[in-house]
Amino acid sequence: MHTHRSAPRFSHDVDLVGNRLYVSSSDHADAGLYIYDISDPSVPDSLGSYSYFRGIWSTYIQGNFAYFAIPSFGLEVVDISDPTNPIQTDWWQNPNNGKILGVCVVDTIVYLANGNTAEHTYIDYYSGIYTLSVAEPESVSLLGNLEADGRVSDVAVQGGLAFVANWEPDILIADVSNPALPITIGSTPDDDFDASFEIDVEGNLAVVSGWGRISIL
Repeated sequence: MHTHRSAPRFSHDVDLVGNRLYVSSSDHADAGLYIYDISDPSVPDSLGSYSYFRGIWSTYIQGNFAYFAIPSFGLEVVDISDPTNPIQTDWWQNPNNGKILGVCVVDTIVYLANGNTAEHTYIDYYSGIYTLSVAEPESVSLLGNLEADGRVSDVAVQGGLAFVANWEPDILIADVSNPALPITIGSTPDDDFDASFEIDVEGNLAVVSGWGRISIL
């Protein structure tokens, strides 16, 4: 181990891009994004931060922009080209009930997972994914959506397909080659899981986290 350092409470997500480490927190006192230079892993250097009172559940970094999944709100887009002074460029508010828990970006398309968490299952809410265009980061626009069973919590996209974790034993698969019209094409059962929380896809493999275990599909 090179080193360790204190971090914000409820650090829900970390992203490592080159020598930059991005840590997002959902804690109300420390909610926001924290940026570190880890060129020397033994001495992480704080570069800057972006405070966001609603809390950030998940972050996706692409190029000079950070995309935040905000459970109680929707999507926030922030310009991080100057890590000492991150600046919001635009936002998009979820028009339905539920929580935005996952975000994935491919080229100029953002995919959001909208669902709920276990403690709020009694609330009527929309569950599914949204597709949005960020071709102009200063003007985010909704392209389409796909309703799904379960409590959608994360989404990963590769090769025109979206793989959706939804707190159920199945991983949903959708054709998103036309982002304006996502279509469910099937599911992958995982008998080892009572629920799937987060998912990542690389090549022919999907890694899924659930109750007390990780599965590789």
